[in-house]
Amino acid sequence: MQDVVQMAGRMPLAGKWAWYAHCNASKYSDTCIRLGVVTTIKEFWEYYNNIPSVGLFATSQIRCKGSKVAIYGFSFFREDTRPEWEDPVNESGGEFVLRMIGNACPSGFWASVLLSCIEGSAPIVGVRCISKVPIKVEVWYAKGDAKRTEEWLTHAIRDHKIRITSHKLHALMHSKTVNAVN
Repeated sequence: MQDVVQMAGRMPLAGKWAWYAHCNASKYSDTCIRLGVVTTIKEFWEYYNNIPSVGLFATSQIRCKGSKVAIYGFSFFREDTRPEWEDPVNESGGEFVLRMIGNACPSGFWASVLLSCIEGSAPIVGVRCISKVPIKVEVWYAKGDAKRTEEWLTHAIRDHKIRITSHKLHALMHSKTVNAVN
């Protein structure tokens, strides 16, 4: 077992990725707390296994250890891209917003999206899961990647039998215009 753990520590991801927690604050930039950067399979699983399951979002208040501030979501973004519209990569990109039926995001779907990020098979810059009613998952993409991201996401939704509140995926352009994508 020790050999497997050592090997995982040497297995690089398809790029560097950063974990963020989101909590309430008066200014959006203060709501986004960078938890750390992962560059190997081992580091990814160390964070993933210590972040509460997305299934807990609807039923529990999650807090940072020793803090009274409630966390309302988590993000996983490319290391050089912050989870905010003002980031240069996101400024000209957009996001697909999925609102989950039944106020829950299946953990298998969340894990699948994250694993697609680290292996490099998803054309996305980041993903965010927010504890709102209903649970909201945002899949962020860079300029020019809307169609590829839509195709990838459509397959992921179908594969995991995800139920969302709309029969269409809606692309929200970060230039603040909204388009429906069929």
